[in-house]
Amino acid sequence: MRTELEIVKAGMLLEVQDRGRPGWRSQGVPAGGAMDCWSLQAANLLAGNRRDAAALEMTMSGPSLRAGKDGLLCALAGADMEASVDGVPLPPWRTVYVMPGRLLEIGRAPRGCRAYLAVAGGIAEPPVLGSRSADVRAGIGRRLGAGDAIACGAMPPQAAAW
Repeated sequence: MRTELEIVKAGMLLEVQDRGRPGWRSQGVPAGGAMDCWSLQAANLLAGNRRDAAALEMTMSGPSLRAGKDGLLCALAGADMEASVDGVPLPPWRTVYVMPGRLLEIGRAPRGCRAYLAVAGGIAEPPVLGSRSADVRAGIGRRLGAGDAIACGAMPPQAAAW
């Protein structure tokens, strides 16, 4: 089952990131990718993904996201951002299921700078040169904003047990 996220509010800087594009520097393409690879990998493993799957990278403050019709199995890792689902605090570094239509709000980071929201199935932005990472200065990918919809990959069958 595939799901979708709607961005209600984007926060300071919201982009899709993965491990980047190593090996393209000789062609003038920067490697890019996640600024905190360890937290990206941790979030992905908690969400049941491969460690290098694409996730949402948030800087300093996070977005408000509405879960699609299939809900959202996700994990938040990295900076200690204040997060809640419909006002109920969301624990960091844990896997949680957000019911369909519920609002996931990720606030500011009182400690740290970047956090990653991984969703089961990963973020399904079209890959460019083998990566889904955004590099807006290089003209690859996009900076996400209010009103954008984000397609996610298929949730694994075990997600239905949540």
